[in-house]
Amino acid sequence: MSNPVYAPNAVTLFNSAVNGFENFAVGSVSSGPVDLSASTDVLLAVTVLPGALAGTAPSLTVQIDGVDPAGNPIPAMLKTTVIAAAGTYTVCGGLHSSALVLPAMGRVTVTLGGAGAAATGIQITLTGR
Repeated sequence: MSNPVYAPNAVTLFNSAVNGFENFAVGSVSSGPVDLSASTDVLLAVTVLPGALAGTAPSLTVQIDGVDPAGNPIPAMLKTTVIAAAGTYTVCGGLHSSALVLPAMGRVTVTLGGAGAAATGIQITLTGR
């Protein structure tokens, strides 16, 4: 865990390319632990390139779940709208933007719905400050 002192400069907390978290099938999958301890605010950015979503009526959501000290999830502290087309989608939250107090640890969860849906090359970045 990093030093839990507030850092006013933005840092990348999670990057899907670095973490091998870019391709998804129907269902939900969560990343490994993400250290949120030095952040009071976060920005979740999801970029879906043209042709990245396939299948019948694909619907993608990406959320940040908190994890309490006992390891229990705190679901959907931040969540994108339903993504069904190419584009960049962002959501932010934290102490200064939405009065959300972030726990020390979190995780990124991706849920994909749709008949035979697949999502490839999804770019997810979580930035904190």
